[in-house]
Order: sequence, then structure tokens, then C-alpha cells
Amino acid sequence: MKYIILTSLILIVSLSAYSQSPYKDYFVTIKNDTIKCMITKLEAGEMTFFNASDNKKSKQNINGLVDLYISEERAIKNPLNLKIQKPDSGYAHVYFYRPYVFLNSALPCKIQYQNKKFINLKTNSYHLEKIKAGTKHLFIKKRLFKDNIVEIDAKDGEIYFIKAILGGIKNLNNGNTQMLMNIGGERLIMLDNPKIGKYSILNMKKKSKVY
Repeated sequence: MKYIILTSLILIVSLSAYSQSPYKDYFVTIKNDTIKCMITKLEAGEMTFFNASDNKKSKQNINGLVDLYISEERAIKNPLNLKIQKPDSGYAHVYFYRPYVFLNSALPCKIQYQNKKFINLKTNSYHLEKIKAGTKHLFIKKRLFKDNIVEIDAKDGEIYFIKAILGGIKNLNNGNTQMLMNIGGERLIMLDNPKIGKYSILNMKKKSKVY
């Protein structure tokens, strides 16, 4: 009887310690490695974390990750106090954002919507566009030789993220790669991984203007 009681107490203490573990966060790299950790800060697309394997403090840019989970919202630096909005019935949402990259950060990133002027996405800015579900939407970055086009076949209630990047495009959602020549450090646009995009939006510092 004493052995059963002692075993039960050990089990309870073990479960309690596990539930109070600080390592409640994780991220998944492009090589499909899952890193369990405690994320203490996410700012400007870079997270500071302690690795559960050795409690070592490290930093990691979230661009290019496959998955990310942050248990404590207070770790996310959110200058505009943004929330990812849920679309109304019959609509989908498209979030555009441009993370900071030092090289040519002042250059414009002008995007057209259905072949009409739309936004000039500047560094550390975002824009939310509410689009009708059940229809196709074209977002175009005009280029000298070959236009950079993101096409969305909008699904009811879905949320999409389009990121402005520097250089060639690799779509992490399906592995397809567009080989587009980068001319003079221009920005291109791509449909981003929603598991990463939602955190990137919260780091943005200003709202982009619409033409």
C-alpha cells in the first residue's frame, strides 16, 4: 500500500513539473527539424529563445521556417497592437507585409491588384485587403522582363499572407520555385507560409497606404 502511495506521489510531482516546464514553444526548420524551446522575444522578424536541449540562448530569423508556435503573446513585440482578423462570411483576407532588409530598404515595392494601382508596400509596413471568396484575384509586381504575379483562388474564411522579399522566390507551401532574375535589388512578392506570416504581421510598425 505504501509503495502504491509513493509511486502515485512521484507520478503527480513528475506531471506537475512537466506541466510547468518553460519550454512550451517550438519551431520547425526547412530541414524539418523541430526545436523545442522557450521564446522570450520576437521583434523585427527575429526571435530570441532558450533551447530545451541545453538551455542555451540563441537567435533565429523566422523567415524560411516551416512552422512556429509561441505560447506567450507578450513575447511578441506588436507596436500597432494588431490582431489577425477573422473574415466575414463570403470573404477571405489577404495580408501584405514587407519585413526589414537593409539592402535597398528605401526602394519602392509597388503592387497592382487586378491590373490597377493598389499599394506601395514600404519597409516594416502591412496592408489588409478583404476579398470576395469564390473568385480569383491577381496581385502583380510589374517588372521589365517578366511580371511577378501571385494568384489567389479565394476560399471562404481563409487568410492569406503575401510577403515582399529580396531576390528569387521559393514557395514553402508547395515546394514550387519561381526563377526570377533580381534586378538592382528589387523587391518581389510571394504567397507566404501562414504559420509564419501571422507572426510577421504582428511585428510590423506601420500601415501601408492604398492608392
